Amino acid sequence: MLLGHLQALHAFYGEPAGVRIARKHLGWYAKDRPENIAFRAVVERRERRERRGAD
Repeated sequence: MLLGHLQALHAFYGEPAGVRIARKHLGWYAKDRPENIAFRAVVERRERRERRGAD
């Protein structure tokens, strides 16, 4: 379900907006999960790398 939702967001909004919107939705999905803090750390680390231009 989650993967299909993310794919639909990317298909509808395109890559840049789809990624931004998907991140918000993933935060909502993970909000009440015990691994939420670790999930957010991974997402934020990835975003910092992308801003620096590394992959």
